[in-house]
Amino acid sequence: MSKELFYFNPTCEMAVANGHLSYTPPSHLQQFEQQLETIPCFFADGKDFVLTRKKVSPEFIETLQKFGFKVPQFIQTPEGLNEELLPIEHLRPWGWSPAVHQVLKPFKSKCHPNWQQHPMQQWETRHRLLLSRETGFRLLLQVIDLKCGNYNLIELPAQPVKITTLSEIAYINHQLPPPTLLKTPWSASGRGLFKIRDLNEKAEQNPWVISKLKQQGFLFAEPFLNKVTDLSFHFFIEKDSVTYLGYNFFEADAAGQFRGCYTNFPNPLPAEVNFLNDIINQGAQILKDSLIKLNIADIYQGPAGIDALLFKNSKQQIRLHPCIEINLRHSMGLLNIHLRKHIHPLKKGKWQISMTDKTQWDKLLQTHNQNKPQLEDGLIANGLVALTPPPTDKGFMAWLQLED
Repeated sequence: MSKELFYFNPTCEMAVANGHLSYTPPSHLQQFEQQLETIPCFFADGKDFVLTRKKVSPEFIETLQKFGFKVPQFIQTPEGLNEELLPIEHLRPWGWSPAVHQVLKPFKSKCHPNWQQHPMQQWETRHRLLLSRETGFRLLLQVIDLKCGNYNLIELPAQPVKITTLSEIAYINHQLPPPTLLKTPWSASGRGLFKIRDLNEKAEQNPWVISKLKQQGFLFAEPFLNKVTDLSFHFFIEKDSVTYLGYNFFEADAAGQFRGCYTNFPNPLPAEVNFLNDIINQGAQILKDSLIKLNIADIYQGPAGIDALLFKNSKQQIRLHPCIEINLRHSMGLLNIHLRKHIHPLKKGKWQISMTDKTQWDKLLQTHNQNKPQLEDGLIANGLVALTPPPTDKGFMAWLQLED
């Protein structure tokens, strides 16, 4: 069985944009990474490793085992590796960057010789553009090329426009009437967005827009759609194949930042179940074919999450935009697909990431878990489950909540 080493670095896109081996995220994002660093354990099993910045409490490990998860070994240094389980077959950071290569450098000598053939075994200049929204733009062109009558539930509005100068921003409304979204090439979890609401916005004079264009070299502008709900499709790219892993419905706030995922369809449903299944099937097929045509396995192998959107078109029909952007990394949507294996199929709910404190968490547990068996047929069926260690004081935490 393949043995893998996981590491949580969700600021990987920012690290790619920065480009330095010693990149350090802003303090609030450091806190986010540190307090949620056990999240990759849900991708792993008992023979894998998860690299953490601090030791994981025995109480949290017992909680995971109670709910049937095969808990990996949490380590803080190469010396913490169980020699009997070596060599490591794959290094699996949340996402690649020059900085994470530096973090994982001490572990590369513990890897199987086959790792030297992996396209991400060392950082290359060409990886920078690959891990940007440029790849999503290229994938969308493949989708456009493949779309035909077989995909009647897929609708592609105006293509994104690549912008390299402030003067181009000033004239973008001639190509894309507002509302319009400006997106930086490197950002994470809904960050790096600027909405042009109307013709008076003067985005080319906005300090944030000016700064991001100077820092990152270009921006993308795309139409702002009448959103019904967010979803994503997940694949795994290998040397000779692209495997479809599943879909995920997720929740984002008004600014587009990730809030959490639904364990099944969202509640309330935006449409009939059969209609949603047809949309999902069409999206999964055209995206898989487009990924194959994109042919990037010689430069990247690993998970690929593609954010999509259910929206209402000008006729108020629900349609799918299948390719808002692609994330060549692990993602919360892929995590949700792994979690579903441990959740009772007849139960609905969602999991979320939020700031909380010990008092609030204890009250939530009392309210939702009192006198309720949480397992049915060995699967999670009721109440709240901590997905990351609860804060000792105040901090970020992920938890699963199933409906009664």
